[in-house]
Amino acid sequence: MKTLTLRDDSLAGQIKEALNEIHAFCGDACVARRAARKGSAEWHKRTGEILAYGRMTSLLAMVEEVASKVLEQRETKEMENEDLYRDLVEHSQDLICTHDLQGILLSINQAPLKILGYSRDELLNKPLRDFVVPEARARCDEYLAQIRRDGFAKGLLPVLTKDGQTRLWEYNNTVRTDGVEAPIVRGMAHDVTEQRKVERALRESKERFQLMAENIEEIFWIIEPKTLKLIYASPAYEQIWERPQEEIERDPTAYLKSIHPEDAPRILEKLARLETVDHLEDEYRIVCPGGRIKWVSSRAFTVWDSNWRLATFVGTTQDATERRDSEQALRQAQKMEAVGLLASGVAHDFNNILAGILGYGELLLKSLDVNDPTRSSRLQSIVSAALQGRNLTGKLLAFSHDEVFMTYPVDVDAEIAQMEDMLGRLIDENIVLTFQYGCKERVLLGSGLLYQLILNLAINAKDAMPKGGRLRISTAVTEISSHRGEPAGIREGRYLQLEVSDTGCGMNSAVQGRLFEPFFTTKPTGRGTGLGLFTVFSIVRQCSGHITVRSKPGEGTTFDIYFPIVQSDVPTEQEAPQNAPRRSRRNLVMIVEDNVRVRNALHDQLKDLGYSVLSEETAAQAVVDIRRIGKELDLVVTDVVMPELSGPDLVQKLRQVQPNLRVLYITGYANQSVLSKDALGAGTDLLHKPFTQRELGLKIQSLLGFHSEARSI
Repeated sequence: MKTLTLRDDSLAGQIKEALNEIHAFCGDACVARRAARKGSAEWHKRTGEILAYGRMTSLLAMVEEVASKVLEQRETKEMENEDLYRDLVEHSQDLICTHDLQGILLSINQAPLKILGYSRDELLNKPLRDFVVPEARARCDEYLAQIRRDGFAKGLLPVLTKDGQTRLWEYNNTVRTDGVEAPIVRGMAHDVTEQRKVERALRESKERFQLMAENIEEIFWIIEPKTLKLIYASPAYEQIWERPQEEIERDPTAYLKSIHPEDAPRILEKLARLETVDHLEDEYRIVCPGGRIKWVSSRAFTVWDSNWRLATFVGTTQDATERRDSEQALRQAQKMEAVGLLASGVAHDFNNILAGILGYGELLLKSLDVNDPTRSSRLQSIVSAALQGRNLTGKLLAFSHDEVFMTYPVDVDAEIAQMEDMLGRLIDENIVLTFQYGCKERVLLGSGLLYQLILNLAINAKDAMPKGGRLRISTAVTEISSHRGEPAGIREGRYLQLEVSDTGCGMNSAVQGRLFEPFFTTKPTGRGTGLGLFTVFSIVRQCSGHITVRSKPGEGTTFDIYFPIVQSDVPTEQEAPQNAPRRSRRNLVMIVEDNVRVRNALHDQLKDLGYSVLSEETAAQAVVDIRRIGKELDLVVTDVVMPELSGPDLVQKLRQVQPNLRVLYITGYANQSVLSKDALGAGTDLLHKPFTQRELGLKIQSLLGFHSEARSI
């Protein structure tokens, strides 16, 4: 029996009062019926009393009226609630449905109809599995089995829309058994298709980021702005910082302690301003374990949240050490090239001056009376000074790439072994000199160049150890590959490594930066010319080698020189061609030189040697004269670089008249690049200014190929 609850207190009171009276009256009537038999006088008496009870009629009417009002209010309330629940279900954005235990849909709300594209009639009374993607229908059967077994089930189920698209639904269903004839499933599901797409995109993005961060050579990092604590650093941190990740896990600011003390204030100041400038870019040094210095390049940016509050600093850091070394090597090469160009120009002009001084000095010296030793001594000093000047310009030209060396395969170990006694006498007794040989291969070097190289390095080491020490000279074969990257700019291949190391005073980075500059020296005035290491650098570069230096103040210095190893079938010095025999007759030589001082000195030198000489100031005049002379001309001595017409172009015109004309080129540059590839062919040679009369005579005799009538030289 149901209980009726009324909120109206007055109405409830009336009904209660009426019911009490009915109960009392009915109770008395029941007693009377039990006490009297039907038809007896007592029965009729009590029945009459009941019928005569006039209040019954009005009482029943009142109860009926009250009950009617109560039922009406209840029905109205139930309708309102039903409408509310129906509205909530129909307008829910989730799927709300019922189905039986076999999966037949019994009811469904409006939201899934819009999403799936079906009408309600197309879905109701249809099996649920008909709307599941074919690949997942077995999963649908498992769901129905679980709901029948456990009374509840939750999970994911992909369903098909009417146009064939797939939507993913997340369900959480239970079975209802009370108040229904047969169990039904209360189904609630939410369309998570877009959510899962976003989650998948985020997951893929995270995987891509992780793949990138773990494989790039740069460090990707995230920093907390206020404390500068390192929130994240990619694995490259361990390679560049050379410190374990566990260190920054224990102390998130440990990375700051590795920044070089001279650079740290600048970097910290920039990080403090990063919030306002949004971008930071700088190169600075870090100190790795063991004291090794690296250069790194960092770029940093700010990240703001949705409320425009500063969230983090993010950025990348890469190892810039190799790049800076290469840039430094390039700057050094460019600087040396510029100095070389200057040196070349100065040396060329100076050579022309020295050519006149040396030529006339030798002629005067030969013309003096042997009984006048004073004048002879003075003139000899002039000639000697000119020769010293020639040696100086030779070094300048070597530095500027203008010095051309005849190279041949050299057994470096054997050459150095022959120098041991000489170096032992040169080095002070308080210096221990050791040799270590490890290369049986050959490299291309010019005559005497290895001697100059070793000698200059040994003298430099000796001066760095005034109180004694150790000097070691060693050779080895080394294989240079791309992953080594040392020395900067060296090509891959097999090299002879010549190492000269000492335990002297060493040098700082500033001195190392200028070490190979001409005339740079740290020695006291009068004790060094600044050309020793400059000469070493020039020789190494001319012979396609590379040189590096490792040094720290108080820790000595090591020079590493790399020469490419060559095949042994290259001609050696001993295989150089010999001079051809000479024959006896007077020869006619033409001089073509635009510098009057050089031309006159050369004219007098050749006359003194016994040649007939024809001097020409211009190339045009020489062309005119050879047509007049014809085949009587034996040899032409011409400058390489002249106004209007160069020496090689002049020779082409002259050989149109006399095809077999012998040619001796003279130049103050001494770089064969001023000549064409065919310029130094048969019957042609090159002589560098300034030259002695003997050197000139030997060159001409070699070209003419016979004993001339020239006087002894």
